[in-house]
Amino acid sequence: MADREIFPLPAFDGGLNTKFSSHLVADNESPDCLNVDLDEKGAVKTRGGSRIYNSHTTLPTGVWYGAGVYQPKTAGVNSILYGFYNSSMIYLSGTTWVTVASSDGQMSERPVAHTQYDNYIFLCDGVRTPYKWNGTDFNKMGIEVPGAASVTTAATAGSLSGVYSWKVTWANSSLIEGDVGSSVTLTMAAGIASLTAVPTAPVSYGVVRRYIYRTVAGGSVYYLTGQINDNTTTTFKDETPDTSLVIQAPTDQGKPPTFTKIVELKDRLFMSTADDAQIYYSEIGVPYVVKVTSTELVGKGDGKIRSLGVHQDAVFIGKDSDSPFLLFLADNDPINFLLVKTNANYSTLSPMAVNYANKVMYLGNEAGSPIGFIALDGVNPIVEGIATDSGVTQSDNVSFRIQPDIQLFNKSLLAGVDAVVWKDRVLVTVPYGTTSTANTRIYCYDFVRRDQPRAAGAWFPWDSLAISYFVRYNNKLLGTSAGTGLGKMIELDVAGLYTDQGSAIN
Repeated sequence: MADREIFPLPAFDGGLNTKFSSHLVADNESPDCLNVDLDEKGAVKTRGGSRIYNSHTTLPTGVWYGAGVYQPKTAGVNSILYGFYNSSMIYLSGTTWVTVASSDGQMSERPVAHTQYDNYIFLCDGVRTPYKWNGTDFNKMGIEVPGAASVTTAATAGSLSGVYSWKVTWANSSLIEGDVGSSVTLTMAAGIASLTAVPTAPVSYGVVRRYIYRTVAGGSVYYLTGQINDNTTTTFKDETPDTSLVIQAPTDQGKPPTFTKIVELKDRLFMSTADDAQIYYSEIGVPYVVKVTSTELVGKGDGKIRSLGVHQDAVFIGKDSDSPFLLFLADNDPINFLLVKTNANYSTLSPMAVNYANKVMYLGNEAGSPIGFIALDGVNPIVEGIATDSGVTQSDNVSFRIQPDIQLFNKSLLAGVDAVVWKDRVLVTVPYGTTSTANTRIYCYDFVRRDQPRAAGAWFPWDSLAISYFVRYNNKLLGTSAGTGLGKMIELDVAGLYTDQGSAIN
């Protein structure tokens, strides 16, 4: 027998390669890397197992439509794990899932876009009214417009003489006003105006104060004449002289759109809808208001926005019929916003836009099918060198080595792809298998190996993990169960555990 030749491998960290025949893959790659992970020195090990998080009570039959973590700004108050299940918002209290008060039935069983800004979670399913939640109160995100009050002349003599009109605004718990409502008009003769039936708002509107505005005699501009510091009182007497009216009524205090995507950057919320190619943005520090002019047309207006993310100093915008765009905020003055088309060659059909190591990754689309994962550094895609039997080629697709796997994704379910950064890895949950009905596999992209950043990362598939949405909570990686079934929050990548909810890892 001939002597065996020994090939030293300093690290077996090349990951999965299903693109080339087994005799063509690099020495540190493999055609089969199922359910493995790397340690810090490049050695291969079995991935961590999974289990029901916190042994919580399983939810009844249903579907998850999102999940996240609310971090109150109040000192000493713990973060809250929340989710969207069937038509309600829920949160975990101990080991029990509790429905957020007033949220039941407010969701239309569609993916819910959500993010935290300041002390609120802002959320919308793209169809119904956007809402906000601060851990206790669940009410509308935007500020509604009231109707008109009634007005008569009070019996007491006063200073108002002439034709006057009144309007009312509602203000939320942050004392931000909406637009003025309908007007009521009265001709006065040396009297005091008595407003009755001042409109009150439903509890779901979150109104805590109302402001009363009035014209001067014969005028058309509305000025502040007083306020009601509650949402119950329905009467107000107005005897303010015209000469004391100074503060004009607010204008263009528009409500946010019914958004399908939302991110926060530089104290603004950026939103997109399912209907157009516009980006909508809130005022600085005022997330409840989106002015008529606070929009940005992305591209030529054709196609739909499929993903929003944050990339460096810009909002990442993925479209279904064009290369992604970056909206650079510069000094955060909308006049100086700069919309730039990236140099990527692929559009997207997925909401995935994950930020990692100062880069952003999305799932590229070509002719309606997934082409691979594209990573951008600034406006340029990352190009990887690929070794072949005839030399070295290059690809702007960081998943080029696993392209055959990507072609097996169910393209009709790409709207359910989700991703998270965890321990120097990007984890992506996908509908693997052309006949799959939900996300069935996780692909792990290791972008930092042997403590050194690499332009080219390594991919490892993890199966037996049907996850719809990822959540990072209390230094743990969690995921919601995918598809229709008993709702579970699953703890993933548990060190030293080599089973998935009791079944041995393959």
